[in-house]
Amino acid sequence: MDYRLLIMTALTPTAAAAGTVHFETDAAAEVRHRGTTIARASGPGALILGDFADGATRLEVQPVGRPAQRFELRVDGDEPTTLRLHRGQLSASNQRVQIEELPAPRLGFRSADGEPFTVVINGTDAHALTDTLMVDSLNPGRHRIEVRSANRLIVWARGTVDLMAGETVILGVASGRMVVADGLSTAWTPALGDAR
Repeated sequence: MDYRLLIMTALTPTAAAAGTVHFETDAAAEVRHRGTTIARASGPGALILGDFADGATRLEVQPVGRPAQRFELRVDGDEPTTLRLHRGQLSASNQRVQIEELPAPRLGFRSADGEPFTVVINGTDAHALTDTLMVDSLNPGRHRIEVRSANRLIVWARGTVDLMAGETVILGVASGRMVVADGLSTAWTPALGDAR
């Protein structure tokens, strides 16, 4: 009896079953898997996300200008799954999509050279900034920001920041220079005429 054939057969991996996932959207959106963007729709249309191993897989859909939606999708190799984004709501062809609650957005400020500033949020909420500052109490949406000198007499920057649930935006601040956003770089919009 030839044992070499028996051993080779036992060591040959069997292919895992895979199911195809399609994505249909009525708006621009990104689809992420394990933190990596796997598909990007620039507008309404349909995409094939590819084959996923049978079972549960975690995905995130980020419609442009809206909060990200994280969820678990059950993939079945016997039946393709179509994921639909319609008017900001997610659904799937063969299951109910349960959206996970995302954490509140985080807004941070960083003084480029340790210079002290006062940050005013929405005209009333003032914070001292000497090195770094994190604000975790803001709701998703648009917030007005003013960066002033420590004594509040000079306004160095004015604009708005658009925050989305689960996102962190860090604004880099320096005297006489424009604010630079890290994280979601399109979140910061300087006020008209504020080209310092």
